[in-house]
Amino acid sequence: MLGSCVSGTLDIFVPGTLFSIFHMTLPICPVYLGILILRRKIVRSLEAKDFRVTKETRKLQKQLLRVLTIQACLPCVYLIAVLSYTIGQLGLFHHPILEYLTFTIFMLIPITSPLTYFIYVTPYRRCFQRIFSKRRQNLVVVATLNSSTL
Repeated sequence: MLGSCVSGTLDIFVPGTLFSIFHMTLPICPVYLGILILRRKIVRSLEAKDFRVTKETRKLQKQLLRVLTIQACLPCVYLIAVLSYTIGQLGLFHHPILEYLTFTIFMLIPITSPLTYFIYVTPYRRCFQRIFSKRRQNLVVVATLNSSTL
């Protein structure tokens, strides 16, 4: 193994390693609980009868609240990564897929977060559809022109 470097932790029960793992996984739980509590309060205030806004504004507020809720819940997917890491570290199951799953899930969160805007916020969705429908139309025209010249 000349020129190779292998790193990692053989025993997760070493105090320093255990502290690092707990420090990365446990503090986030109260944060997400707080987010869900605040979401409930916001929903109640938006649904209050004395809160008067136009139907369009109320619709936009609900869309934004939906997006924020989804984005707040996305990191809960990290639990799957933490679970796969724990299963591997405790020796319950060993497989390369389990090891790749841990890091793949960590990468999916930053990728899927911006997509929620394009899916759930109407102005962004319309712009996104307009951009890609133009590209699709251009591709169809080019493909039609190319096939007719053959």
